[in-house]
Amino acid sequence: MARSEKSFFENEYVVQLLAAMKEQTLLCNEILKEKRASKPSVKETSGHDGSLKFTQKEIKSMPSLKDCKIRFHNNIYEIRYRKYGFDKSFAHKKLDIAKEKARKFLATVDEKFYAVSKIKTANTQTVTKSVNAAKYCEDWLKNVKARKVKPVSFKALYSRFTTHLQPVLKKYTLKTLSAPVLQKIFDSVSTKNGEEIRTILNGMFEYAIANGLIDRSPMSVVIIQKHERINGERLTRKQEEKLLQTIKGSEYETAIKLYLYTGARPSELKSIKFDWNKGTFSLQNSKLKSYQKEQTRTLPIFSTLFAIKDEILTIDTTKINSTYLGRYFNSLGSGYQVKTLRHTFTSKCKEQGVLPELVNYWTGHAIGSDTSAKIYTHFEMEFQKKEAEKITW
Repeated sequence: MARSEKSFFENEYVVQLLAAMKEQTLLCNEILKEKRASKPSVKETSGHDGSLKFTQKEIKSMPSLKDCKIRFHNNIYEIRYRKYGFDKSFAHKKLDIAKEKARKFLATVDEKFYAVSKIKTANTQTVTKSVNAAKYCEDWLKNVKARKVKPVSFKALYSRFTTHLQPVLKKYTLKTLSAPVLQKIFDSVSTKNGEEIRTILNGMFEYAIANGLIDRSPMSVVIIQKHERINGERLTRKQEEKLLQTIKGSEYETAIKLYLYTGARPSELKSIKFDWNKGTFSLQNSKLKSYQKEQTRTLPIFSTLFAIKDEILTIDTTKINSTYLGRYFNSLGSGYQVKTLRHTFTSKCKEQGVLPELVNYWTGHAIGSDTSAKIYTHFEMEFQKKEAEKITW
C-alpha cells in the first residue's frame, strides 16, 4: 500500500468514521430482519458491534415499535417515533431502558389514536348522511367554482344547476346519490348540457372526496354522450351581397357591417373605439381566463370601415346587443349567426394572403404555438396597414 493510502486509513477521524458506518450498516440490517415476520426468532443482544436485535415474541408485544427508527450513536441508543402527528425520541445508554420508555408511550398512542380515529369516522359518517346533495353542490358552485371562472361562465353553469340538477339532487344526500340516479339526469338532457353538467358534478364530487365526506365518485360509471360541435360557416360573395341588401335601412345595419368588417366576437363590439386620425381601432379581448388581466388589441381601420365612417359616427356601439341581433337573424330565416360574420372576415383575410399570425392577432387568438410567436412577436402598425391593403370586398 502506498504511503499516502496508509496514512489516510490510519487517520483517527477516518477510523472512527468507518467504524460508525459499519455500526449503522449492521443496525439497519437487523431492523429490516425484525420487520419481516417470517424470519425465525433471534435472541436479543446489545453487542459491542452496535447491532440491535429483538426476539419475535418481543416484537409482537410492541404495538408500534416497528414504526420507530432506532439507531446507536455516540454510545447512546435512540428510539424515535414520528407518526400521526407525534415526534418523540427515547434515548439511553442501556438498550432495555430505551425500549421500555418507548413501549410505555406507544401503548398509549395506539389507544389514543384508535379512539380519535373512531370519533372522526363516526363524525364523518354522520355529516355525510346529513349533507343534502343539492345544497352541497350549490355551495361548491358559489364558493369554489365561482372563483375559477368568469361571471358569464358561472352564470351559465349555475343556470344548468338550477334547471337540471337541483330538482333531482335535493331528494338525496351525498351518500345516497348513486350512479343510476345521475344516469337518468344525463339521459334526459342534450349532449351539450350534459357536458356542462358533467363539469359541475365532477368538481363537486372531487371537492367532497378531498374534504373526506365520501370515498369515491359515482361519476366513474356514468355513461355520458359526447357533444358533437358543428363548426360555423362563412358567407359566400352572393350571400354577403344578399344580406347587405336585406338589412339596408334596418336598425341593425351598421352593427352587422361592423361585425362583418372587424371580425369581432359577439361580446367585443361594445368596447370598440376608433381613432380616425391614426387610422386605427381597438377592441378588448373578451376570451380570457379568470386570472388573466384585461387585454386590448389595436388594428388598422380597413377600407370597408372608412367607407361607412358616417354610419359608425352615428351609432352608440356600447348599446350593441348581440343577443337581439341573433334574434333578428332568426326572424330573417337566413340561418345566420353573429359568428357567421366573424367566420367570413377570417376566411377573407386568409384567402387574400394576410400573414396567418396577424390574422390570429386581429381576431383575438393566440398568435402561434411556439414561444417566439406567443411572447416575442409584436406587429408594427405600418406593417399591419400594408397587410390590410390586401383585403378587398
